[in-house]
Amino acid sequence: MRVKHLRHEDKGRYLSLNKLVFDNEHLEDELDKLMFRNPFSKVEEDCFYIEENEQIVSSLVLTKKNHKVGKTLFQVGEYDIVGTHPEFRGKGYCRELMEYSFEAMKKDNIFLCRLIGIPNFYQQFGFEYSVPAYFYNYVNLNKEKLKNCKSEYSTKIIDVFSDDILSKMINIFTHASSENFGSELRSVEYLRYMIEEKTIEKGSNWYGIYDEDDLCGYAWLKTEKNMIVIKEVAVLNNTASESFCSVLYNEIMGSDMTEIGIRSPLNNTFAQYVYKKGATFSCNSELFEGTWGEMYKILDLKKALVGILDLLNERLKQSIYRDLNGCYNIVTENDKATLSIKDGIIEVTDDSGIEISIHSNIFTPIYTGYKSIEYYVDKIEYPNNDVRQVFKILFKKGHPYIWTLDINDSLNEIKY
Repeated sequence: MRVKHLRHEDKGRYLSLNKLVFDNEHLEDELDKLMFRNPFSKVEEDCFYIEENEQIVSSLVLTKKNHKVGKTLFQVGEYDIVGTHPEFRGKGYCRELMEYSFEAMKKDNIFLCRLIGIPNFYQQFGFEYSVPAYFYNYVNLNKEKLKNCKSEYSTKIIDVFSDDILSKMINIFTHASSENFGSELRSVEYLRYMIEEKTIEKGSNWYGIYDEDDLCGYAWLKTEKNMIVIKEVAVLNNTASESFCSVLYNEIMGSDMTEIGIRSPLNNTFAQYVYKKGATFSCNSELFEGTWGEMYKILDLKKALVGILDLLNERLKQSIYRDLNGCYNIVTENDKATLSIKDGIIEVTDDSGIEISIHSNIFTPIYTGYKSIEYYVDKIEYPNNDVRQVFKILFKKGHPYIWTLDINDSLNEIKY
């Protein structure tokens, strides 16, 4: 077998490869945390490589993350590090590793995978940009907009992450992300590891927002250049939002900083509150020159549709087509699946029906909710207008998941 699975005794050879591929003085420590000290990573299962003359020349790391859409739980394959020795590029090693990993995921019933991709590179493997600009703050807010915010709730730095605090943070996060595609599932153990290994040491602070003794919000803040950046925030109500904004104003008031950057799903309570305060949506493209973006690939169309079936049924139930009967074949260049609808209830089947051809690079961002199907109306041929209206209801724009607590900042800044 040409593709091999990394073992702990290969650590030195693996590190040597990545030092040639990535320019990062902290690489050894970062890889150690990501792969060899991470209790949620199994090196023998997650890292594949190709070698020549006992030298590792190409490798990738693939981890499995638990996600959800509505009430449906599933695993997503996530690529963390992909690289080839500079002297061995152009030989198809990356493609060979990718194809191997696709088949490995299919055997594990994983139908969706994602990565943070180099611009204009991973499309050749079937990935497509399906979440807005991964690295950039989604909302910018000028400090002057926060002058008159009241602080009805108390806010203080979280120094100790007890199981009780972590459980409450997880409940608030789950509440805030319940309508987002592919929201991450967090456990107390997972969240503790990520906070301790990935955030505290980087000069950032976690804040809790309290209504007396009840935690009703939290935020992770970091100062970057001339801006305070909220890396993650989740609150239960507008009072918690306003109370935290009051703290933000006090933090930034005596400095030269004028902007607050907020990384948050665009539909959560805090984002909706700061919009009313005059915040601006700063990301208008999924890809910025010289940066990476978040991409998805659907490995099995039928299973992927089953993964969002609850969402599709809910959308149909709330529409004028709640009693619809019909059968629709979704056909991409590599796959097909059928949405069979009887008395307004959708099932995914192998039946024959009205065919709608959609190229996968179009369907993927539709599937995640990043783009509505109407966005691509000129690129899809519908058999009739009734079919178009049904698909307009089923595949409307949603709110792709964008919080990325587990992604390591310094690894994200690597450039080829």
